[in-house]
Amino acid sequence: MDAGWYPPNISKNGTQLWALTGTWEADRKRFPNGLRTVTDHGHRNGVKSILWCQPERVSPGTWLYETHPEWLLGDTGADKLMDFGNHEAWQWAVDHFSKLVTDEGIDIYRQDMNIGPVGFWRAKDGKDRQGIAEIYHVMGYLSYLDELARRNPQLRLDHFRIDLETLRRAAPLILGIDFEPTGDQCHNYRLASWIPWHGLCIRVIEPYAFRSMMCPAIVTGWDLRRKDLDYSLARRLVHEWEQVAPNYLGDFYPLTPYSVENDVWMAWQFDRPEAGEGMVQAFRRSESSQDTVVLKLSGLQEQAQYTVTNLDRRKSQGFTGHELMGKGLKIHLPKQSGSALITYKEQR
Repeated sequence: MDAGWYPPNISKNGTQLWALTGTWEADRKRFPNGLRTVTDHGHRNGVKSILWCQPERVSPGTWLYETHPEWLLGDTGADKLMDFGNHEAWQWAVDHFSKLVTDEGIDIYRQDMNIGPVGFWRAKDGKDRQGIAEIYHVMGYLSYLDELARRNPQLRLDHFRIDLETLRRAAPLILGIDFEPTGDQCHNYRLASWIPWHGLCIRVIEPYAFRSMMCPAIVTGWDLRRKDLDYSLARRLVHEWEQVAPNYLGDFYPLTPYSVENDVWMAWQFDRPEAGEGMVQAFRRSESSQDTVVLKLSGLQEQAQYTVTNLDRRKSQGFTGHELMGKGLKIHLPKQSGSALITYKEQR
């Protein structure tokens, strides 16, 4: 359940007010018995639940804003920052959200923060104390996650932050939604360099866009109530991801320079040396005049024989590791906004 499961929900003019956060309880107009009715139904059918929360951002008119202003940083009349460096605020957050997780049967707790905190921290500290509020807040935030996990051993943590300390505690199941293909490619290229696990979301059923989004964890935001969707293509694309997904935990090698321009190719490789296999993802962007590229792979055994398969053509060829790393792998995409998904496996 993403943002908006709490009150208020609908304004007088019909605008959804999901961004007004600070009353952290299920909206009883839509969930008269709380979220537990939904999560119990899911559990009976083998489905787990994720609940989106952002306790640090507090909006005017919400319970926290009106009841505990002493816990908040910022000016009256605007969104404020809940001060995790305040022990009373920290204690309330731990107690409340831990109880919420238990009472509502939540399996994965998702933490977000749609507010820039630096200005609030700087305003709290004197000129000779700059950074102190930030230090205490970050310490409180990290210990908050630790305490949630300690009290709820089966709970999994999901987050939108990619700082190293948060990554030790939680997996970023989805870091972006509705990017366009070039943005998705850039997103995956950079993050794969240092984050072993993250997710993206897609709402269209189209091979180039889908492959641009493919990463360790994918979210398919398709409206399955629609009868006009290309379900055959959707199944094929998801099956492709299932085939190659184990490779995302392998070694990452950029095969082209990083670029946000649309007149280039972008490509990379994931290699699992222990399994003797891996994959190449290559993209000819929408304005690229070059229909062929040669990519020199990395991390292979020079004398080993590899079976290389293009998943579009279902056609395999044999190469040595020396050939793939020396002469390179030739990829031809006749159309712009084209993609290639290629797997290889060592013949052992």
